[in-house]
Amino acid sequence: MRSGRAQVLGALSVAVVVAAGFVGCGGESAGGPTPAVQSSSSPLSSDAGGSDSGGGSDGGGEASGRTPNLPPENAALEAPDFKDYTGIKYETDQGAQETVRFFFDAMYYGYATGDISPFQRVADESACEGCAKIINDVGAWKTSGTYLTPSKNTTLSLERMQDEDSYRGRTPIYYSFERSAAVKKTVDGKSENFPQQKYEASALLAWQNDHWEVVAVSWRKKAIDE
Repeated sequence: MRSGRAQVLGALSVAVVVAAGFVGCGGESAGGPTPAVQSSSSPLSSDAGGSDSGGGSDGGGEASGRTPNLPPENAALEAPDFKDYTGIKYETDQGAQETVRFFFDAMYYGYATGDISPFQRVADESACEGCAKIINDVGAWKTSGTYLTPSKNTTLSLERMQDEDSYRGRTPIYYSFERSAAVKKTVDGKSENFPQQKYEASALLAWQNDHWEVVAVSWRKKAIDE
């Protein structure tokens, strides 16, 4: 039986091969948080892979364009900032790794505030189909007044993976993390609980426009004992 890491990396390889024919030097996202081999327009549609994002011109700073009438705990959230991700501005393996960590922090921040600008800072929407879906999804949440309560990602593993020909020179990163419990709330008072959950992800990154950008990503739930 293949390990969870092999499954999530295998899903990314398949996605990149399939995507190569129509996205040029980009990649294609292989799904959302549940599971990596399936595509989902919403990472929170079934069991909260979730996302965060916020934004300034340098990948952080004061958030703008937030969801109206957020509760105090959401309104107080600060956007993820490049300064808190050591080496993210450099064309190194560490910079690529920190970009993936920023990517998921920014995703959940986006769902919590409606501000997707930090996420867009590190996501190549033209190449990464999953990234574009997340951006559209956060926009729909914002319009409807839906939001996620604040959550936190705890890093379990973050490393550069071995290159494969199908990656076409792009940098592969493996990331395992645990998201704290969160609640999806709507303007009409409905709510959906998302318990604490472990995830593992693989991403391909390209150094373009003087910073790292995610051009393909795949992630899945990780069992407690994995």
